Amino acid sequence: MKTILLLSVFVLLFGAMVQAADFTSVFNLASEYIVGKELAGPVGKLFGNEKINVYLKINGDQMIVFSVVTKDKKVVSFEIEELDNPTLKVFMDEATLMAIAASTDPLNELKNAVGAKKITYQAVGFFNQMKLG
Repeated sequence: MKTILLLSVFVLLFGAMVQAADFTSVFNLASEYIVGKELAGPVGKLFGNEKINVYLKINGDQMIVFSVVTKDKKVVSFEIEELDNPTLKVFMDEATLMAIAASTDPLNELKNAVGAKKITYQAVGFFNQMKLG
């Protein structure tokens, strides 16, 4: 459930961005909003010091990669770039993202997508595998 909460934040935000005409402008706006925000409660405890790459498959074969870096329970970076040494990798496609963004119950839709393996994640390193297992 903790993983679902973090994924939901990124998926919903990115869903809005994908629908926007000017992707870069919306991403930059989202970055201004997200960077500096504190991750509260269990999400902060679990994801307070992470380097996350999110791989979004669009148009069937293109891949957009963006990254989120957290430190001391705060988001310190949200960029359109792939990190060299991530601690977590998240994979999804555009159709899944759009279904979640358009849903009247996005958290449940997200949970179903993770359960159906339409959204997958891979912890990098032994400690992170244990933590997210």
